[in-house]
Amino acid sequence: MIERKLYLVRHGERLDSVDRTWRGEKYNPPLSDTGLQQAHLLGDRLKSSPIDLIVSSPYLRALQTANAIAQARHQRFIVDEGVGEWQGKSMMPQCPTLTPPEHYKDDFHLMDLSHQSEVSPIWGESVAQVFERYQKAVSALLKKYDGNILIVGHGRTVTGIAHVLTDKPEAYFQYHLAGLTVLCLSNGNWTIELNSDTAHLAQSIEPYRV
Repeated sequence: MIERKLYLVRHGERLDSVDRTWRGEKYNPPLSDTGLQQAHLLGDRLKSSPIDLIVSSPYLRALQTANAIAQARHQRFIVDEGVGEWQGKSMMPQCPTLTPPEHYKDDFHLMDLSHQSEVSPIWGESVAQVFERYQKAVSALLKKYDGNILIVGHGRTVTGIAHVLTDKPEAYFQYHLAGLTVLCLSNGNWTIELNSDTAHLAQSIEPYRV
């Protein structure tokens, strides 16, 4: 018997991956037009799924993806720093300075800013450290909130959380843009129902891993 589910989603296509002239907040680009389409298609797929809580990374591209899902479901979402992007120096040579989520409150009316993150990233963290962060963040969310939880994050959010919960190698897990991974808890063990599934995306919207 399945006790609860964890839905893991990577954000849609980011603008700087298709527009190399984009200049904005370093490491925090918005979604491209295609990324917004992907987010809305994902929202359509999830609009009737049994999800009790939506959690987003604080990065703008994740907030936009979470907002599209929240709008489709008429449901609020919270923000948690612990499920944010990996801040390894190979990924982020400079320490990121993100615009706080509250800056976007007029754009995302369904965003609930009352949640307090239990763990935050440390710039320069190793892969082992980000796995530990994801473990702590997800454990805190599962303890604090009941029911099925949807987490909107990044490629490593998806593969890292799936890895620490199932003990399968991280490389086993896919991380397509706007892909859907679903883990199921039964008798204390997490099993895999979906691995970055993209059946909801139109064929013209390519779910590549950029």
